[in-house]
Amino acid sequence: MATVTNIDGVANNNSLRARFVRFYADEAIEKGMVVALSMADTEPDQGYGNHILMADTDDARNQHGIGIATDAITSGSVGKVQVAGVCTIAQVTTALSDSDEGKMLAASATEGELALTDENGADGSGFLTPVAILIEYGTAATADSTVYLLNPLNL
Repeated sequence: MATVTNIDGVANNNSLRARFVRFYADEAIEKGMVVALSMADTEPDQGYGNHILMADTDDARNQHGIGIATDAITSGSVGKVQVAGVCTIAQVTTALSDSDEGKMLAASATEGELALTDENGADGSGFLTPVAILIEYGTAATADSTVYLLNPLNL
């Protein structure tokens, strides 16, 4: 009888548990920005659940982040989004610092940037689904912070 030695990277010390999904971009998106599914009033050509926008708390239809864009994506193009695992290219708000490492992050009022969340949500806007945990703070508004993405939609 065979012995299972590796399930989902558990036996691999270098496993980052990264998972990626491809989407159509409804707007230009920069590398490292947190994105949300686009829930436009009119259903997109490729259907709901296949389009993304930069996540932000100013619009209820795109305030729940799902992952981080791995590269710049032009509007109308297909791009790759990391939805789970260790991500080293996340953009965070200027309100974060090294002392916030280990805390939960969600979309912020600044398009595409992650901010702290709590029981009241990021920026006090009401409950927002946490997208990530801050591992290593980099530089605000730059794609260099390390986070662990939680895959909130189980994509």
